[in-house]
Amino acid sequence: MGHHQVMFSNVNEIVSDEKLDEWYKYQVNHRKKVVYLLPSAKWLTTARANQPGLSFMTFDDLADVILRELSIEYSVLPNDYRYLFFQDDLQKNPTVSDVREIPYQAKTYGDTYGQLKRLGLTVQQLPETLQSLQASFEKYEDNFIKKKYLDSENKLITAIKLLREKYTFPSINIVIEGYLDFTPLQYELLIALFNQDIPITVYLPKINASLIQHTTKDLDEIGFHIQEYGPEPFKRVEKQFIIQAVSPEEEIHRILDLIYEKKQSLGRYNQIAIVLANEASLEELMSIAEEKKIPIKRAKKKSLSHTLIIQTLKQLLVEKKSSTKWDRLEEISSISKLLFLEATEYTKLKQIFIEKELICIEEVEQIHNQFQLFIETIFSGQTVVKHCQNFIGFLQTLPLLSRWKNMLSENLHRESSLQISFEWRTFETILSFLQKWIVDLENLPSIKMEGTHFLLWFFTKLEGEELYLKRTPQDGVGIYTFRDIALFKGSEIFVLGLNEGVYPPAYSLSGYFQPQHLENLEIRYGAPTVEIFEKKAEALFNQLEVLAETISYSYCIGVDSHEPLLPSKYIAPLINRVEKIQASFQNRIQIPFYEEKQELMNKVAYHIGRDYLVKNAPEELMEKQNLLITLAIGNHSLSEPLSGVRRSVTAIESYVDCSFKFAMDYVLKVKPVMERVTSVDRRKTGILLHNVIEKFYKKIGFIEKSFLDCARELTEEKDRILLEIFEQEWAGLEKELLIELSEVVVKEEKLSWMKKIKRWWASEKLLFQNGQLQNMQIYMMEKGLSFTLNNDLEINIKADRVDIDEDGFVIYDYKSSNKMIKENEVMDGKVLQLPLYLYALEDILKEKVGRPLRPYGASYINIDNPKSRASNSMWEANESTQKRFNVHSKAMKVEMKDGEHLNRFGLHTKLNELVKDSKQQFRVNPYGTKSCQFCTYHAVCRVTPETFEGE
Repeated sequence: MGHHQVMFSNVNEIVSDEKLDEWYKYQVNHRKKVVYLLPSAKWLTTARANQPGLSFMTFDDLADVILRELSIEYSVLPNDYRYLFFQDDLQKNPTVSDVREIPYQAKTYGDTYGQLKRLGLTVQQLPETLQSLQASFEKYEDNFIKKKYLDSENKLITAIKLLREKYTFPSINIVIEGYLDFTPLQYELLIALFNQDIPITVYLPKINASLIQHTTKDLDEIGFHIQEYGPEPFKRVEKQFIIQAVSPEEEIHRILDLIYEKKQSLGRYNQIAIVLANEASLEELMSIAEEKKIPIKRAKKKSLSHTLIIQTLKQLLVEKKSSTKWDRLEEISSISKLLFLEATEYTKLKQIFIEKELICIEEVEQIHNQFQLFIETIFSGQTVVKHCQNFIGFLQTLPLLSRWKNMLSENLHRESSLQISFEWRTFETILSFLQKWIVDLENLPSIKMEGTHFLLWFFTKLEGEELYLKRTPQDGVGIYTFRDIALFKGSEIFVLGLNEGVYPPAYSLSGYFQPQHLENLEIRYGAPTVEIFEKKAEALFNQLEVLAETISYSYCIGVDSHEPLLPSKYIAPLINRVEKIQASFQNRIQIPFYEEKQELMNKVAYHIGRDYLVKNAPEELMEKQNLLITLAIGNHSLSEPLSGVRRSVTAIESYVDCSFKFAMDYVLKVKPVMERVTSVDRRKTGILLHNVIEKFYKKIGFIEKSFLDCARELTEEKDRILLEIFEQEWAGLEKELLIELSEVVVKEEKLSWMKKIKRWWASEKLLFQNGQLQNMQIYMMEKGLSFTLNNDLEINIKADRVDIDEDGFVIYDYKSSNKMIKENEVMDGKVLQLPLYLYALEDILKEKVGRPLRPYGASYINIDNPKSRASNSMWEANESTQKRFNVHSKAMKVEMKDGEHLNRFGLHTKLNELVKDSKQQFRVNPYGTKSCQFCTYHAVCRVTPETFEGE
């Protein structure tokens, strides 16, 4: 073996049995320890399994060995501890106005420091634009590094420094394999070892890539002997395919379907590998593979962040939005899930809390109170170790383990037992982590943190942690990244997700470092420039051609053929040269084979849904189809019509609006689902509006007083009385609203309604001051009446306000929404209130007043625009009437005397039909999209936005 040499080997020969055996024999024969450096944990695991007896490690591990062999005493400083230091320092000397930004700023400081050190530079060599960080970095080094508390970068730097100072280092032989290039720090360590005359052999892979030439040139400059490159590696690839998918999901489905087909000929799944261009797609890949029963050669794990215990801790300790009843209900719901309450128990708990704000289950209340108590104590500044100890104490007081233990002793369903067991394991894992952190940190200089920042740090630390659910199957599809695909020994590779911007990924440096900073820094070798980054991506991609016989590259092309998503630049040249495979739902559903029964059912259901004639379709699907046909028609009726029922005008309007909702409200009398309230209920403000107006007019004595007299009595005192009544009514409503909504929302709503009330009163004053209406008077308000139509149709009405003079009357109905009167809606029965009120009051007033009064008209008064008498009103066709009441040209004009307008709209017949149908016939067929806007039955209704689009 040469002293300092660079050798070349094929990519698929990295950590080969022959090579490892050769180095093991060398170690035994020469009695000289061989240290074998590899780039990642996956490489280390493979090598250790292939050849026990050799010391496999990374550059970081080698730094540990050097410091240990040179008897240097130091303490390991976790890299994230520097984040905590900068966080503590920034809290004492904040540079941001919002303290909530401090944890994120501290992380950026830590990342910037780490990048500086990985470049092999000192704090004094910071780029000019980053020199404002120098004082913080020096403070960090004074507190830790100079006291021999070493993070990973400073371990390497210290090892390099000691080797440069000619410390005597035991004789070893270093072998480096699997690397394409080296970082500046790794190069400096190699140079220091080289100068110590420690034998080093570097194996570089034979890849058609300029990066290998670049690395070879650097090692040659350092003094390594470069062995002859030898023949070019044999290109193993024979077939290549491009898979174009409409979505990432279909991309995965198509690859897995192809893998299933390939397995039939290859015999085993382990002959196939998937390379992930973006590792974020792994979770969806694992999920779809499990559905298809395709084994993936990777242990099944579950992220701790997806567990109930972590989600509950996060919600109640970090997010903690318990300002309204609904926020507290979410917290209680999370605790209930954590206790695995029965559905009936939870429903009862939820209902009682919504109605009375009481927690009726003792364990839930106890845990909720414990969280509140812990929140009150955690926010004082304490050391990280103290926070960990307090957190352990809090978790141990929660009665979760005893509850889960009792539940597992019962004969539970297997799925429930697995869920409880997993939560138990997670709980114990959290305790173990906290205890380990205490051990790791208690001998380090103490750092104080605010409780909120500690909790953010805690949950960030747990983000990448997982628990095992199932072992790795013996035969399965291998999952690799570009970094470790050279470990694959099969024949077929699928590369998933090769879109532009995904591979190569976007170039960036850590922290505040920018690419232009590298231009003026003194870095001898390995500067991570854009050029090197792109060369590495090219090298990793080009290695594929020597690793498999068949390679399929997939990317997402999207659904818009005019603006397709673009492929990675590495596969773009192949698109017009190789066979393309399309991946879409339509293509997948028509593939004539299936792997599982559910897939068969999905495919048959699709073809039935597209009106194909399917022979021998599964009976259960045909039953579902018949049910869907019934549901699509949406006609439902009672066996016998309801008897002894009277209908109000608003009830009939509701029936036309949506007979399904009408049946829920008036027939079945179903209580609406209690949902989270995010805005003020319009029904409540509608009641407030009516109460304020009625009480105001009664208080100031304007009822049955001529408008002329009212105009004479308009004073500022009346304005004060109006606002006083509004304040009184709002105070009562506000108590209800604050249970559901935040103070900010309620305050904004109050200001809005105060403006509306003032605007309404301003328009009323103009009405009283209208000289043409001086003989009018408010005759009645909020009066409930009933009348008979067609001799046998009894209908209830309630008039908000009726004004009269010597000859006629006007009806006003207050609305908090912008309600219109359209002719087609009147004819359909959707808008009946004002037409029927005009007809009924003509007879009722004749009897009450003692003389006939003709209907002048009727109008909805929209509180947002109270002066409007346009399409929200209907008036007598007489032109003089319209002029007096300032009627807009858009208003409806009709003959009204003796109910002539009812004949015009055909309402006599229509009302008989509607009242009759409302006692028996009910359709799931809303009048329009507005019918669904504020409906409380969405959870049990099958109408969707697509219903109104004719789909």
